[in-house]
Amino acid sequence: MTASRFTLSATFLGIALSLVACSSSKKQTSSAQAAKSNSAYTSRQVLEARKISYAMRGNEDVYRKCFMQSIGSRGAVTLHFTVDTRGGVEDASVAWSSLGKPSVGECLVSRFLEQKFGELPHPAEGRWTFVFNLTDPIDDKQRENLLKKADADQRNSYELLPESRGTINAGSVDEIVQVNYPLYAHCYRDSIRRRGESRGLLRLRLHIDENGRLTDIDDAGSVLPDPYAVDCMAEAFFAMDFPSPTGGPVLIRYGLDFQ
Repeated sequence: MTASRFTLSATFLGIALSLVACSSSKKQTSSAQAAKSNSAYTSRQVLEARKISYAMRGNEDVYRKCFMQSIGSRGAVTLHFTVDTRGGVEDASVAWSSLGKPSVGECLVSRFLEQKFGELPHPAEGRWTFVFNLTDPIDDKQRENLLKKADADQRNSYELLPESRGTINAGSVDEIVQVNYPLYAHCYRDSIRRRGESRGLLRLRLHIDENGRLTDIDDAGSVLPDPYAVDCMAEAFFAMDFPSPTGGPVLIRYGLDFQ
């Protein structure tokens, strides 16, 4: 009987301990899930470049007016910003600028705070680089001569420049540019509507750091009837993420032909 009572008591004790452990385990799991859920909702996700580009269409002139404060300058300004779930910009600041006048960046920030991105499932953050005056306007006769010369040269659309410390796969770069076609296609379409011309060349010199981020862009002989189209497409290139080079940063020349 004594042994029997001990066995029964041990059984109940085991059940009780199991229930406590199960309850504790459930609480820990629940707490972990809650923490994970809260983390997912409070952390800011990265806003896709395509969504940024699409939302800003139609407002290009609003932002370009800011550059009129430094009309003789040539360069770029990168903004970092945060967006709430309603799609409104909560905060914006200048992350980088190659222009001498701070007022241009201040103007862009002021305009960007009015930008709308539509409802989002979570708060988000993003970056966008505005480019101004990357290339000079050319008249029709000069453009035709340059296009004929380009046809005669039959230059490659991709070239790793000797100043590069590292190397990068040409095919990978080309794939990134082609996949991101929607980022710059509207630049070309809008140019045709403005100027009525379709044929041209985009030639850019891309500075890509060891992490695959584009740090700067120079014009490398673009021949387009609308210089703003060059700026617009350069902004699209700034929004792309390239593969990380091997051995250090690279400088490449990349081109697109528009017929």
